[in-house]
Amino acid sequence: MDAGGSEIVIKNDTANYILTKSSLERLKPGRWLNDEVLNAYISLVNLRSTTTHAFVFNTFFYTMLEDMHGRGSYSYTKCERVLKRKKVDLRATGYRHIVFPINVRSSHWYLAVYITDTKEIVIVDSLISSSYSEVRDILSTFLKDYFKLDPATVLPVIPFHGTPQ
Repeated sequence: MDAGGSEIVIKNDTANYILTKSSLERLKPGRWLNDEVLNAYISLVNLRSTTTHAFVFNTFFYTMLEDMHGRGSYSYTKCERVLKRKKVDLRATGYRHIVFPINVRSSHWYLAVYITDTKEIVIVDSLISSSYSEVRDILSTFLKDYFKLDPATVLPVIPFHGTPQ
């Protein structure tokens, strides 16, 4: 066993994730979750997505979009390559909710949920941390490209209040 906690404790080939001892330690009270724990759970949710009608992106997808947006180098082609590599086809599967985990300054997680029927982005955030206009801009660019929406389409952002902390 290694002192750094990188020993693999759980390996799930079906859902395609591993959890190390140090990541499992993050589930103790008072600890912050890391992307490894969140991505493992996301993998399980997506594995069961036939009953939930939801798809949850991993924690890296929004970060990729945000980085491209910040550099002024958005590339739908790059997004498409990532989705093809992960075998994700949101158009053909009838998903009603597409979920983007978002990390704020490595200290707070919240969700942006695109509702495909109403074309709205619902923000689920216990801290109500901003106006979310940048999130809307980043996600709107990707979602309009992916779902081939009219570029003039406005995707409203609706903060969901009452989220427990």
